[in-house]
Amino acid sequence: MEILAVLWSVAVQVPQWSWFCGERALSVQGESVPKNVCASVPWLEAPGAIPMKARDQASEWTVPPVEIVELAVIDSQTGKPVGEGWLEVVGAPPPLSRRTWVQRAGFLRWHAFLPVQVRVGADGFKPKDLTLRQRRLTASLDSQQVVSWRLARPGPADACLAPQAELGTFATFVAKAACVQAEKDGTIRIPTPRGAPSVVVVRVEGCRPHLVRGVVQDKYVVPCDPGFSLLFQVFDDQREPMVEAKVTVNGVVSGLGGFPYRSSCVTTEAGTCTVKGLEDGLVKISVSAPGKALWGHELSLPHEEAVVVTLKRGWDLKGKVVTTTGEPVAGATARAQGVDAAANQKGEFVLAGLPWETLVVRAEATGFLPAELTVEPGILVAFVPLQPGGRLEWPIDGVLGEGVAAEAVRLEDHEVRDVFDGRVREEPGMVWWEGLPPGIYRAEVRVPGFVPLAAQAAVPESGVLVRLPEASLVSGSSFLGTVVDRDSGEPVVGARVRAEPGDPGEFRPPLEVLQARSVVTGPDGSFVLGGLQDQRYRLLVQAPGFAPLVLSGRQPKPEGAELGTLELGRGFSLRVQVVDGKLQPRPGAEVEVREGKTYEYEPLLRGLTDDNGVASFSNLPPGRFRLETTARGCEKRQWVEGEDGEEQEVTVSCDQPRVRGTVLVGGTPVAEGRVVFAPPEVHEAGPVVMVDRTGDGPRFFGLTQTNMAAPVNHQGEFLLEPAKPGTWQARWVSGQQSTSPRTVLVPEDGELVVVLDFPGGAIDGRVTDRDGAGVANASLEVANPAGEVLAVGQADVSGRFRFSGIAPGVRLVRARHDGYEPGTAQVVVSERSGVEVEIVLLPAPRTGFQGRIVSPGAGVAGAPVVLCGAAARILYTDGQGGFEVFGLKPGQYQLCGKAYGGPAGCTSAVNLAADHVGTLELHLEGQAWIREDLQTASTEGLALLSELSCPLAWLLPAPQWRKETLLWGPLLRGSYTLVVPPGIRRAVQAR
Repeated sequence: MEILAVLWSVAVQVPQWSWFCGERALSVQGESVPKNVCASVPWLEAPGAIPMKARDQASEWTVPPVEIVELAVIDSQTGKPVGEGWLEVVGAPPPLSRRTWVQRAGFLRWHAFLPVQVRVGADGFKPKDLTLRQRRLTASLDSQQVVSWRLARPGPADACLAPQAELGTFATFVAKAACVQAEKDGTIRIPTPRGAPSVVVVRVEGCRPHLVRGVVQDKYVVPCDPGFSLLFQVFDDQREPMVEAKVTVNGVVSGLGGFPYRSSCVTTEAGTCTVKGLEDGLVKISVSAPGKALWGHELSLPHEEAVVVTLKRGWDLKGKVVTTTGEPVAGATARAQGVDAAANQKGEFVLAGLPWETLVVRAEATGFLPAELTVEPGILVAFVPLQPGGRLEWPIDGVLGEGVAAEAVRLEDHEVRDVFDGRVREEPGMVWWEGLPPGIYRAEVRVPGFVPLAAQAAVPESGVLVRLPEASLVSGSSFLGTVVDRDSGEPVVGARVRAEPGDPGEFRPPLEVLQARSVVTGPDGSFVLGGLQDQRYRLLVQAPGFAPLVLSGRQPKPEGAELGTLELGRGFSLRVQVVDGKLQPRPGAEVEVREGKTYEYEPLLRGLTDDNGVASFSNLPPGRFRLETTARGCEKRQWVEGEDGEEQEVTVSCDQPRVRGTVLVGGTPVAEGRVVFAPPEVHEAGPVVMVDRTGDGPRFFGLTQTNMAAPVNHQGEFLLEPAKPGTWQARWVSGQQSTSPRTVLVPEDGELVVVLDFPGGAIDGRVTDRDGAGVANASLEVANPAGEVLAVGQADVSGRFRFSGIAPGVRLVRARHDGYEPGTAQVVVSERSGVEVEIVLLPAPRTGFQGRIVSPGAGVAGAPVVLCGAAARILYTDGQGGFEVFGLKPGQYQLCGKAYGGPAGCTSAVNLAADHVGTLELHLEGQAWIREDLQTASTEGLALLSELSCPLAWLLPAPQWRKETLLWGPLLRGSYTLVVPPGIRRAVQAR
C-alpha cells in the first residue's frame, strides 16, 4: 500500500497556476510573468494546491518549486481521521486563503512550496496553527463544544477556562486560560473541550469568583456567593466625606497560582461604600478621586472593621520621554506611585493625582533601557531621558516559520538576571533582540524539527549592535518507529511520542524537560521524531484508550534510531475515593499518578475528584506507582500496584495531623522566631523549586519532602497545621541563625504535642578581615568534629552573629565569603553558657590574567574569549577590548578568541604561577584558511583544536567544501589540530 502511494505521488502532474495581485486576478499565462504586472508579490493558486507567493527572479515573478505535501488530520481524543474541514494560509488574500478538504482515511495531498504557515480547523474542533515543513505530517485537533451558562445575578462578568490536561508544573491557569465576556442578559457561551475535564473561573462584579472543575456541563446556572465584604469610609484632608470616590480591591483566586479578580464600589454622599464578593487572603486596595492622590494599601481577609481612608490633595506631573539626543519617544510608559500613563507621539505624558512626596518616575519603551528620575513634590514638568539598549542579531541560514522560540538570557556570575524574548523574520532567517542592557547573554533559538541553536555574546555598552555569526539549522538525530495496538495489531493513529532528556530518577534541567520535543503518529502508526541532541532520552508514548508506554535510556542516531514496533496495551484501572476525617467525600481534590522518581516533574496521569470524591483512571501501565492526592489543607502520598486487566480501588483519607508545641532553649521559653521542620536528607544534585504551577505555593523536586514552618509567639508556643506525616528535623530559627536539630516523628493523623528543648549553649562571634573590619553577610555553619553540620546562618552587616541552642562539646565554626579564603575557628560550647569567637578571613590570592584583544590596532569590544588549560573559562571583552579573569589554578594556559567579521586565533601557551597576574594580548590581524583534502564531504564530527586543545569550531563559521577539499577559516596563520571521525587527529596549517 505504501509503494502504491509513492508511485501515485510521482505520477501526479503539477497543476496550471492562476495569478493574483492581492485580491485581483491577473490574466496571464505560463510559469512566469514580468515584475511590472504587479506592484507587490503575486499569489498563486491551482486545483489541489496550497496558495503560495511567487518568487523574485530578476525581472520576473516565477512559480516556486513545489512538492507533494501529505497531511493527516485526526481527532486527538479518538485517534480517528476528521472527515472534513478547512485549511487557511496565513497572509493569503481572501479569495485564496481558505481551502476545504474531505478525508476518509490516510493523508490529504496538496502541491505546496515548503515551509508554509496554515491554520487547520473543522466543525466541532478547535483550530490549530501549523507550519508545514515536511512532506508528511499529522495534525491532531481537539474536539470542542460551546456550552451556554447563565448568571443567577446578571451583571458585568467573564468566564475563563483552561483544559485540565494543559495545566501542571510548567503551566499555570494564568498562562493557559482563555476568557469570554458575559452578554447583557447574563448568558455566557464558553468554548470547552468535549468530554475532557477543565478548570473554569467565573468572575462576576460583587460576587466571589466561582470555580468549577471537571467536565463542563451545558445549561449551568452560576450562583452568586457574596463572600467577604469590606466597608470603606473615605474622607478628604478636611475630614469631609468624599463623594464618588472609586474603591478597587484586587485579589487572587485561591488554588490557581495567582489568577486575579477585582471588585469595586463608588462612595455615596456619606463617603461610604461596600466592596462585596471577596475571597480570604491578601488583597490590594486602591482608592482614587479627581484631584486627589491615589491611596493604596494591603489587607488580609477576613477583616471585620471598616477601612477608613483619607485622600489628600494630589498634584499632576507633566513630563516628556526623550532620547539622549532629545528626540521624543512615542509610546513610552511612565509610572510613579501606582499611577501610569502612556506618552503620545511627542513623548509627552501626564501623571495625575500624585501624592505630595518625593517620587521616583520610571519610564520604559521598546528598544530602550528603563530609566528612573527622582522628582520633588510640586514640580510641573520633568524630562526623562532614555538610552537605547543594545541590539543582538543572529542570522539563521534557513526559513523560519510558526513555532520558533527565541530567548536571550542575561547572565551574571552564572546566574540568570533577565530574560528577553526575541523577534523573528522568516525569510531570510533572522532573530534579533532589542533594548538589551550591557552584559553577557546566552542566546537560544528553537525551531521545530531542528536541533536548538545556542550561542553566547557580550553587549559591551548601550546602543551597540552585536551580530553573531550566521548559524545553520541542523536536523540532528532522530527516532523511528511504529505504534500498534497490542491486542489487534492495528496501527494506533494520533499517539503522541515525547522525548525527554535523561531520566526522572536523576537531575534534569527543568527548561530542557519543558522544551522536550514530541510528534504524533500518522494513519499507518509510524512516526519520525527528529531535531534531537546526541544524548540519552526517556520516551513517553501516550494515546487515548491505551496505557502509557515508557522507554528509558534510548539513544537517537543521525540516520534515525529504529525503535521497531511499539505495542500499547490497556493496562489496569484505578478508582480513587478521597474522603475527610468524617468519611465525607472531598470533591475537587487533585489526584496524580507518578513513577515516584526524584525529578519527575510531570505525572503520568492526572485527575480531579467529582462530587462523590472519586477520580477514575482507566488505563494505567502494569507496575507500581505513587499516588499523590492534593486538596486544600491536605497532601497525601501512597503506593499502588496493578497488572493488566485488574480493577483497583483505593480510599484516601485527607485528615492530616497537626503539631502543637513549645520551644525552649536551655529550659527557658523563647519569645520570637519560627520553627522549621526540614527533611532529614537532600538529593545530591540539590532541590528544584517550581513556582509556575497551579496551586497555592511552590512545588519542590529533589527533596523527599518539603519544609514546614510555623511562627513562635511570645510564650514560645507554635501550631503547625496541617502537618505532614514522617520523620523531620526540627530547628528554631531566629534572625538568620538556627539551632541544632531535634528529630520529630509526625504521625499519620491526630495532634502531636511536643516540647522542643534545645541545649542552652550559645556562640557569639564576629567575622572580620585582616584589618579588623566586619565582613557583612558572611555565610556560617557550626559543625562537630566529624563534619556533621549542626546549624547554619549568616552574619549581619557588621559581621556579627549569634547561634543559640547549640549542643555542648567541641564545635567548628566555619565562615565563607566571596573574595576571601574560608576561615574556621574551634570552640568548646558548655551546656548553660555562651562562648565568644572571632574569625578572620584573608583575601583570596589573585591568580589570573589581564589582557586585550586587538584587531587591527584597536580593542575589539564584545569579543568571545576561551581560556584553555588548568582551569578553562569562557568570557567576553569589555568596550575597550580588555578582559580579566581571576581565581585560576596555577598551570599552563592558552587564550583563543575572535573578532566579529574577522579571524579567530590563539596566543602561545604560557605558564601561570600561584598568586600571580599574567598579561595576555591577542592580535587578530590578517586572514588564513585551512585547506585539507578529505575522503568525506561531511562536517559531522569534525573538530578544530589549538595547541592546548582549545575548541575553535564554535568561534568560526561552518566549514565549506570545494569538491573534496575542506575550506575552514578565517584564522590566524599557524598550526592547528583537525579531528576527523572516528577521532583521528591531523596536524594542519592555516595559510
